[in-house]
Amino acid sequence: MPIKVRCECGAGLTVPDAARGKTVKCKKCGSPVRVPGGPRRKKAAAPQPQADVHDEDFFNQLDLGGAEHGDIRICPKCAAEVDEEDIECPECGINLETGQLSAKQKKKRSRGGPDPDLYYRLAWTDSWTFFKKNWTLGLRLSLFWSFFMTLTSAAVFMVTYCEQFPPKLFWGGLATAFYLGSIGCFWQLWTEIVKATMDQKDELKRFNFDFFADVAFGVKAIFWPVAVAFPLLAVWAGVAGLLLDPMIAAFGSLAIYLVAVLTFPVAMCHLSAKYTWKAYIPYHMLRITFKNFAPVAWWWLIAICVYIVTIAISVVAGLFYGKLFESFITSLNWLIELCGVDIAPDQRGFLYGLLGAVFGFALIYLIFVILGAISCMSSFFMMRPTGLLAYYFARDLETGDKVIANEPAGFWIRYLAYLVDLVIINVAGIVVGGALIVARLMLLSLEMDWIPESVNYAPGVVSLVFSILYFTFTESGPGRATMGMKALGLTVVYDDFKAPISQGVAFSRYIGRIASGAILGIGFFMCAFDKDRKTLHDKMSKTRVVWKGEVH
Repeated sequence: MPIKVRCECGAGLTVPDAARGKTVKCKKCGSPVRVPGGPRRKKAAAPQPQADVHDEDFFNQLDLGGAEHGDIRICPKCAAEVDEEDIECPECGINLETGQLSAKQKKKRSRGGPDPDLYYRLAWTDSWTFFKKNWTLGLRLSLFWSFFMTLTSAAVFMVTYCEQFPPKLFWGGLATAFYLGSIGCFWQLWTEIVKATMDQKDELKRFNFDFFADVAFGVKAIFWPVAVAFPLLAVWAGVAGLLLDPMIAAFGSLAIYLVAVLTFPVAMCHLSAKYTWKAYIPYHMLRITFKNFAPVAWWWLIAICVYIVTIAISVVAGLFYGKLFESFITSLNWLIELCGVDIAPDQRGFLYGLLGAVFGFALIYLIFVILGAISCMSSFFMMRPTGLLAYYFARDLETGDKVIANEPAGFWIRYLAYLVDLVIINVAGIVVGGALIVARLMLLSLEMDWIPESVNYAPGVVSLVFSILYFTFTESGPGRATMGMKALGLTVVYDDFKAPISQGVAFSRYIGRIASGAILGIGFFMCAFDKDRKTLHDKMSKTRVVWKGEVH
């Protein structure tokens, strides 16, 4: 009857009944796996001298110790049968000579999960196996990315081609949406593969790219490094302002951004988990990354090896951009001339423009397909090592941490919620104020100049008014939280935990925020040192921000 055993890497094996008591090789990681049960190898009994039956000391010559099953070796801790060549018990893991657990076994049992040492080997071998099984998914990723990068390029061309502001705005919006979709498709597939790896899946049979979901993922991809680097950039901006050297300021900002990018594999592990908020907080990302420096460094070493071709092609393309562009125009004119259309500059008409758009779109798509076949496949390969990092180091990466309902929210989670709120407020100001500016420009084009130039200040005024209404009515409403707080699982309550708070109290919290900002942000930093995690505006309004208990 077949026997089912499980390797330390988590892979399940089915072996024949004849393998009982033997060691087999794991098909996934190659490690030896002990099959329990079955007859053990017996220890040969030492030859005994023949006793004389007439010897009166016959019974004194008997080895009574051999009567205690001397032909079977027993573990002194769990009493399991072990082979003579075994050093450690395959059942309980103790050293058969000393009766103690080795340092490796102690570490393994204290973790209560898969052996992290397997990651360094499987990050290459298992990722290659996964790549070969699912390479068509990587091909779909490259085709999807190529298509939307082509649409992005076409929309950018229309932005430069149009002369009027409203069409420029329209094509600019499309270019932004297409570009976000091209980035988001990576993040969507990346998180799905990390989740599949955590669930011990070797294939991703059902997966569909969703453009609207990819746009949302693209926004997340743009927001993530900004959120991680923003506090460091804010501090550096003050230092750079004192240095008065633009070059030093630029290099410092780039270095800070690269530090944020360094935490990318750790962030993707968190973004694929149930609780994602730590991925956006610089304190947690930097702390966890340097705490797990060895596996993260191994991940980046693999990434450098995998992306080396992509990096080389990008460098060459940058150095010879001018010649490549000339070759593109030459190829485009050659295709148009094959259709019998004159390509002379003074003879170009509607047909030339139409064929130029068709052939240009096809050539750009072909270029992006070639680039995508290299860069997208490289990224697809790196998705599996990220999943293995999340699987073998889940405890060290703190991806399973939970929160307690009504527990005070700390400084960094509130910083993140406030950052989301600021983005919402400023976007609202730009949209509404920008609409007023566009309306004025349209009226000017019609020679109707009855809207004053002061409308150019509309975005700032709209942001101020909207922020007052936003904080007042969201914190006092049924949701008892701003959109940033609600997204992270926070809520505003009175000191006695009653809610919702009144509109007057919510407005006083807004005034307290202004006071905190006026004293160089000291009122906000009070949250990091106060035992109840309260800011100045919390104390002024006798309220507090706590966890709801369910975080997304």
